[in-house]
Parts: sequence; structure tokens; C-alpha cells
Amino acid sequence: MKPKTFTLRFHLNDPEHRQAYGYLQNLPGSKNAAIISVLNQAAEQEDYWSTFRKVLREEVGNAQPVPSVPEPTATEGSDELVMDALELFR
Repeated sequence: MKPKTFTLRFHLNDPEHRQAYGYLQNLPGSKNAAIISVLNQAAEQEDYWSTFRKVLREEVGNAQPVPSVPEPTATEGSDELVMDALELFR
């Protein structure tokens, strides 16, 4: 099979392009192999995050809501009971 060709252009007036170009220039060995490796790793990582989000959505969708516990309401004379209880600590 004939090798496929891809042209990559860097616009060095763009800070992101300049940074990427610098990384590429400082790579030891084959730049072609490095680009292929990075692309494959990025695709695998995206697939991982996509799977993670899918599982999380499924689990959250299956979760049952936990009923909240109502806060106690003050009843008539409850303030007096609290004050009486505090008197015990004197």
C-alpha cells in the first residue's frame, strides 16, 4: 500500500502554533512516529472519557433519590425545655 501524505502548517505568529512547532522540533527521533503516537494516545484517551461519561450517566440515571429528613420544628414550650436543659450545666 502506498504511504499517505499529510501536510501540517504552523503559523508562527500564533502562540499555540509556535509552541507546538517548538515541541516538534525538540523531539528526538522520527517526528512522523511521534505525531502518530500522540494522535493515537489522544484518540484512546477521548474514548476513555467518552466511556466514563456514558457509564456515569447510566449510573446517575439509575440512582434512587434519598428522601430528606425534615428539620425539627419548634413546638410550643420547646424554648423553655432547652433553657431548662441548659440550667443543668450550671
